[in-house]
Amino acid sequence: MREEVLRIGQLANLHIGEEELDEYAHELKNILDLVGRLDEISNEYLDVAYESEEHYNVLRPDSFRPFPEPERIISATFNRKNGFFQVPPGKKGR
Repeated sequence: MREEVLRIGQLANLHIGEEELDEYAHELKNILDLVGRLDEISNEYLDVAYESEEHYNVLRPDSFRPFPEPERIISATFNRKNGFFQVPPGKKGR
């Protein structure tokens, strides 16, 4: 179980210390045991659930609307360069 916890931590980009590893492994085992118990529940009396309403897009369509005073927004920030927001570069390897 410790290996699974380490792998999950790696996938989530988390550092899991040696002192936390046994505790997380125990918690993960308890969670998986509870999920496994769901297989034991009989579902023969449950009705199949159906959607009663048809889903559709209720959002407005995307459209470009220029901001009337872009200088006002840009002047309110500390990091600007040549009339644009200046942001740090993204992480490499992602």
